[in-house]
Amino acid sequence: MSFEPKNIPSVTVIINCLNGEEYLKEAIDSVFAQTFEDWELLFWDNNSSDSTADIVKSYPQEKIIYYKNKETVPLGEARNLAMKMARGEYIALLDSDDVWLSDRLEVGLAHMRRGPYALCYAGIDRIKQDGSFLSTEISAYSSGILFKNLLSQFDINISPLILKKSILVENSFEFDKNIHASEEYNLFLRMSVKFEFCVVKKVLAKWRIHNKSLTNEAISKWAFEREYTLKQIITENPGIDKIYKAEFQEAFARAKYYRARYYVANGDIKDAKDEMRKLVHISLTYRILFYILYLPKVIWNTIHKPFFKQKLFFTFKRLVQVGK
Repeated sequence: MSFEPKNIPSVTVIINCLNGEEYLKEAIDSVFAQTFEDWELLFWDNNSSDSTADIVKSYPQEKIIYYKNKETVPLGEARNLAMKMARGEYIALLDSDDVWLSDRLEVGLAHMRRGPYALCYAGIDRIKQDGSFLSTEISAYSSGILFKNLLSQFDINISPLILKKSILVENSFEFDKNIHASEEYNLFLRMSVKFEFCVVKKVLAKWRIHNKSLTNEAISKWAFEREYTLKQIITENPGIDKIYKAEFQEAFARAKYYRARYYVANGDIKDAKDEMRKLVHISLTYRILFYILYLPKVIWNTIHKPFFKQKLFFTFKRLVQVGK
């Protein structure tokens, strides 16, 4: 069943959800708590079998468009379908287990409207499954053409993000259907080649970290999908890999590192060593990771646990980069 508000809003908020009952109410509450009120919520139910529909229908329906798909489709495809239904000038995405701060739309839109931006994103607080604080991440980048920066270190999170719909439509930008584990990386990196992005130096959302979110299945796709995206960008922008040679080298190296992680997860330590050996000349970080493969596996596994990695591993990586 679908409920359609009469007035066309400035912002269409999109929540894509598949059996997200556990944290869904907290996510929707954070939308209704916004200080900026000219929005509609387009809720795309990806054929949930839990109480998702009941939770959504418990809210004032004049602000909600609810759509339940007849079959479950990949997340990227579900987002594309939802975005085509969006009526607002801007689109704001919210994952069903994340939470917005109350000024998320007000601040994000104010920054978005200051320039010819295709996308605006902000900082996030990482939270554990129970909602307790883990860490904060605010981008070190400044607004503008950010392709070089994002190619070296992609730091865009979905939930504190706003897109300008007209730029998506006019340039046929959408989530690639061949991508299933890194949809955002593919789309936003491709957009960043030619369009300015706005960076808000403030936390506007809480990103819930799940131990179960980093499955072997997802990791197995990261290497292929990163290489697919980089090759796609080179095809779409001939010669760009020559302009950003060092950055592309690091980006392709990251794909090999992801492949090594997948090998370790499946017990193929020899293959992991062979993959990481190709990277020892790239940076000190990769050399250290290569040598760690010769230590008990528990050490590699420990530094790749979500909480440990987020708080220490990439902090160390940035320190190494700064020291170069």
